[in-house]
Amino acid sequence: MALKTLQVKLEGKSQLHEPIIKLEGIIINIWSINGGLTWENKDIILNVTNKLEIFMSCKAISGTDWELTIKEKGSTNKCYEESGTTGETLESKNGQKIPNYSERITSVNC
Repeated sequence: MALKTLQVKLEGKSQLHEPIIKLEGIIINIWSINGGLTWENKDIILNVTNKLEIFMSCKAISGTDWELTIKEKGSTNKCYEESGTTGETLESKNGQKIPNYSERITSVNC
């Protein structure tokens, strides 16, 4: 295990609702800094085993673009960067399109 300090930022092109971020299976508190367009936490201290396990979900009007960025605090290198659109086809939901919803489940080296 390695103790890491991470920063998480979820940005939408319009308001995002009910965002959930889990790192290593732990729900991370994130706060909106501008009325629901950007959600972040700049000081997450976490023990990471091997790869960083990531879960993200959010809701918004279908077709809303978003971007999720995770990086180590003080670094310019991103551990994870992903973008998507609410209402897209989800692999984890048997290839179905779920209106107004996005989700990512992955693990990365960080």
